[in-house]
Formats: sequence, structure tokens, C-alpha cells
Amino acid sequence: MEDCEEFLVHFPTLARLALQCGLALESRHNFTDFFASEWRGNKPLLEKMCAPPQRAPTPSPSSQAEP
Repeated sequence: MEDCEEFLVHFPTLARLALQCGLALESRHNFTDFFASEWRGNKPLLEKMCAPPQRAPTPSPSSQAEP
């Protein structure tokens, strides 16, 4: 995929606006961790897009640290 704009969103603002619209937060992940945990379930779509990962992605080290 080329020329795809990416936007940075202030998460607390997004959560507040969603709540005002009656939406509930189900989970919160950064893209790297979300993709690492979900890409296998979407492999056919990624292959159709010619975008499967070259190697299996892994969660970022910072997300694996104990709180």
C-alpha cells in the first residue's frame, strides 16, 4: 500500500468522544502489538493485498514488560 495517510490520535480525547456517542472501549493496543496478535486470522486478506509479513511479527518488548 502506498500513499496511505496515517493519523495520530490523542487517546483520552478519542475515548471521551466515543463515550459521548454511546460507544464503549473494548481494548487498547498499539498497532505493532495488535498486528502481531491478529495477523494470522487475517492471512487470506493480507495475501490478497500482497501484504503478508515476511516473518511472523512479535509484540513490542515494551508491551511485554511487567507493570
